[in-house]
Amino acid sequence: MMRRPGPAEGANGVTVAPGGRILATANFDGTAGLWSFTNPAHPRRLGTISSHSDYVNKVAFAADGDILATADSDGTVGLWNVTNPSRLRLLTALSRKADTVFGVAFAPQGRVLAVAEGDGTVRLWDLTDPTRPRHLATLTGETGEERGVAFAPDGHILATASFDHTAGLWDVGWLVRRGPRDLIDRACVVAGGGLSRAMWTARAVGLPYQPTCPD
Repeated sequence: MMRRPGPAEGANGVTVAPGGRILATANFDGTAGLWSFTNPAHPRRLGTISSHSDYVNKVAFAADGDILATADSDGTVGLWNVTNPSRLRLLTALSRKADTVFGVAFAPQGRVLAVAEGDGTVRLWDLTDPTRPRHLATLTGETGEERGVAFAPDGHILATASFDHTAGLWDVGWLVRRGPRDLIDRACVVAGGGLSRAMWTARAVGLPYQPTCPD
């Protein structure tokens, strides 16, 4: 059995990188640790993330293993370049400083991150440029804290676990596999079309008309 890595305060969560030789721990002392277990009997510390101000609740690797997401009780999600574990580099921090982040998960394609928050919402972020995450959608409907998120292997279904004793299954395939233009197209389908000239004149006062949906 491998000796348990982690600080004296204890580990709050673990995940294994693709390839199966690096372990990340989420720790109660506000750190996240990276460990090599090429030799499982003697794990070796590779690096430590120590910039969080509260418990680190969850860690998750992107599909290629190059990015690690860390989520804490202060409402912050850090995105870290871990290609060189001895020189970990913060790419960006998503922070609302309001609600605990209980869970994070990358879609299998690695471009979308799901964040489970204590206010009962799950937020989806586009990480095409991980230094500039772009908010894609907010999922609502469950009434309790969102405690966990997980993508199906094809990335089309997102499972959520809520403190109100419910689990949700969400069709997010159209978000995961598509870009902004596709989101607009889907909105047009749901709405049944774009704004007519009359509706544009009434709602976009002073702006020249332009089609909002394809014909």
